Amino acid sequence: MVSGNLIMNAQNISATSNYAWTLLNSSGATVATRTGGSSTIPVSGTGSFTLSLIVTNFCGSSDTSQVTVNICAPLGGGFSHTVNGNTVSFTSLAVNSSGQLWDFGDGNQGSGPAPVHTYAGTGSYTVVMRSFNICGDTITSSQVVVTCTKPAAEWTAQILSSGGAGMRVQFNATPWSSADAVNFQWLFGDGTNGSGANPIKTYGVPGLFYTVTLIASNSCGGKDTLTKSLQTVGLDEPAAVAAWYPNPAQPGQWITSPGDAPVSVATLTGQILHWAQRSEAGQTLVCVPENCPAGVYVLWQEGVAVRITVP
Repeated sequence: MVSGNLIMNAQNISATSNYAWTLLNSSGATVATRTGGSSTIPVSGTGSFTLSLIVTNFCGSSDTSQVTVNICAPLGGGFSHTVNGNTVSFTSLAVNSSGQLWDFGDGNQGSGPAPVHTYAGTGSYTVVMRSFNICGDTITSSQVVVTCTKPAAEWTAQILSSGGAGMRVQFNATPWSSADAVNFQWLFGDGTNGSGANPIKTYGVPGLFYTVTLIASNSCGGKDTLTKSLQTVGLDEPAAVAAWYPNPAQPGQWITSPGDAPVSVATLTGQILHWAQRSEAGQTLVCVPENCPAGVYVLWQEGVAVRITVP
């Protein structure tokens, strides 16, 4: 019951018997006493109470019985949630509730006022929270939760030309960013911005002192931001190109890289290729396939990317 009047009726009421009612709170203190086979006690608080009845007949014999009475305030529901990738934090907004049970919409359940749940992947899930009180009342709330895997932003850059007319730099977000990244926003570090996976930027003042930011987003709204200085991204300058030889390289030739780390190979459109590799004298060698089409390819080792021409 909710806060109000507690109506009491003894069974098999006899005019020759006396009835004594006592209502105790959870601490054992007396809230009210009443007499008579039927009576009413107004109750303004909530919680668990013990109601006892002592019946005494005209011979002086008595019997006592008691029950637990739960008195509850009106129950309210609702919840909020925040999404971080595929992990969702839930917060119950239920009022006058003694507990919450959750159905996360993916076959998993939980309990408590603030559960955190990680979904297996991006998707739309109907989440149901059932809040309850000690009186047995329940109220159900539901929301549709949309999760979104965060993409991974990555980029490199190559100097195309540098001189009195400025410095032209080719920026490449593909194939280095994760495959689910579909939108790319650039802050070039000189007050200008751009978009696209592989834009070309002309700086009026040549130099490697620019700090560039890439914001990559996917189709469900997930975003990742990566900021790097041009000094750290392994620009395709003449010294870097010279460390890879031969360049141009013929089909069937082995290209020597400057280091011993694995080499990633891709087309200019971002397609990852799998060229044979071997280690020799502390350097990684990459073999141009015999049937390799003529064109320009990107080879990347430890953050340094260069272009290799296959004639």
